[in-house]
Amino acid sequence: MSDRYRIAFSTMALTGKLPQGDRRWSDFNDSFENLTLAPVEIANLIYKGYSFTTWHDGRRSLANFVCGQHVAIDMDTEDERSTIDGLLGNPWVRMYASMVYTTPSHTEDKPRARVLFLLNQYVTDANAYGEIVQFVMSRFDEPDTACKDASRFFYGSQNCEMAMLDN
Repeated sequence: MSDRYRIAFSTMALTGKLPQGDRRWSDFNDSFENLTLAPVEIANLIYKGYSFTTWHDGRRSLANFVCGQHVAIDMDTEDERSTIDGLLGNPWVRMYASMVYTTPSHTEDKPRARVLFLLNQYVTDANAYGEIVQFVMSRFDEPDTACKDASRFFYGSQNCEMAMLDN
């Protein structure tokens, strides 16, 4: 397994989600930098609130996709299935995930979490990347199926709860 992974992070630290129509969207989509990081560095940036995506050549868009070396699964069921403990009980998470963390919209009453898988190799074909994401999604009970395209970004989650796994 590689100890460094290709992942792009935004240079804009956010404390929550950008509202629809916010004037910062253009700057945000241009703010992602292609990086090669160790898992602990990835976790640290997520914890500080930095959003992440796959590598792009220029602005974050499907047409500019270069490669992806992670799969993120959003769990927004707002029940036990979306808790860190509930996700740590999933065999796929235990065997293959690198980290699980609460999302910015997580609350104790309505839990939401994300599972991050770091891939041994990066994927350069956007369609193949999407198929990999869909396959991994199929291993979960009601994931957010909108999060499957190769240019999808995920918000970081400032001061989130996080579990690191040795995968």
